[in-house]
Amino acid sequence: MAIVHVPDSAWAKEATKWEAQGSTMGPGLRPYIKHDWPSWVYRAGSLSAGGIAILDSQAIDEHQYDGFRANGYRLTPLEAITAFEAQQVEFAKLAAEREYDKRHTLSPLAAAEVTAVEADAGAQHLPTIPETPIRRRGRPRRVVASEG
Repeated sequence: MAIVHVPDSAWAKEATKWEAQGSTMGPGLRPYIKHDWPSWVYRAGSLSAGGIAILDSQAIDEHQYDGFRANGYRLTPLEAITAFEAQQVEFAKLAAEREYDKRHTLSPLAAAEVTAVEADAGAQHLPTIPETPIRRRGRPRRVVASEG
């Protein structure tokens, strides 16, 4: 059974003070306050079938935002997609520079190693290729401790 409150009653006047939105009892008297946190963040990525989509979203507070932002999360889905596209453009530039280096500055063995790493990665951009340390032949140098 519903309870009906007359808009001029003490209860209705008190309830109106606590309402932010208008109702049948009158206009809301509590001002709207926008709270930025906690907030949702979004991360975009490429789909295996092609195209870009939002792959993940998380609810975080302001103390976690910097860490999530460093991992590609943004406050809106559109910002996440724009940031992912900018990252892919940067990766493509790095790949073009690496291709130039493969053809003009690297030795044939180093170029073959880079080609093998790129083939293992598949169709995704690689911003960097991990360096393989060069093992020198012969006896290692003896470190002489300075006397002091």
